[in-house]
Amino acid sequence: MASLPHTITPLETFAYRLLELYQIIATIMADVCVDTNPELSYDRHTSNFVSIISHCIQSYSVVLRSKGLDRAHIYDAKTPNANSISDIGWIPPLYYTAVKCRNHRIRLHTVKLLEAAPHKEGMWDAKLAAAVARRVISIEEQELYNNIRMANAFDLLGAPSAQEKLLPVLPEAYRLHELKVALPDDPTGRLVLRCNRRGETGPWEVIVWVYDLRSELWSNLSRWTRC
Repeated sequence: MASLPHTITPLETFAYRLLELYQIIATIMADVCVDTNPELSYDRHTSNFVSIISHCIQSYSVVLRSKGLDRAHIYDAKTPNANSISDIGWIPPLYYTAVKCRNHRIRLHTVKLLEAAPHKEGMWDAKLAAAVARRVISIEEQELYNNIRMANAFDLLGAPSAQEKLLPVLPEAYRLHELKVALPDDPTGRLVLRCNRRGETGPWEVIVWVYDLRSELWSNLSRWTRC
């Protein structure tokens, strides 16, 4: 992580970290787009995904330290309009990390960061992004890590340690492909999550989940196979 001059303002620090954040995302995307099996290619970018978390922690810390900011007011999901901005910030990178990084500890941290600041950035909603990310993680990981002891109450402002990153690699057959999300037309509508997965043998499996924004509950709409 690059060091910053001591003379810059908190706002300038936030902007600089944000630029670095999107540079990391662009690096990952440019690398995996030319690979014949991109879902496995994300495994070689674990350090970049950790860097994304570190940059978001730095940005979050700047907000917490900034004088004159009422954090409860800014990030209160029940406060209309006050928690919305037109610019794009950390929601897309955190969501991208949660669905593409297959390290359980890292993706769990990104979801918790999204849930810690339930605001909106343009069309991006942190609360909704976190809900989709948790569903994707649940579909992919299934019960793979149930027997692995891991403290979920980790320090939100501390990056994952080397020991915490040492987890079994998510098998290729568990990974989702062609992940698509259809957003609802209104705040009380339904979000549709559609994705494909190919098991160790056999045809592709098409998975569709629906999220009801009013009840905040998921339902498995349908599941079928295609050649």
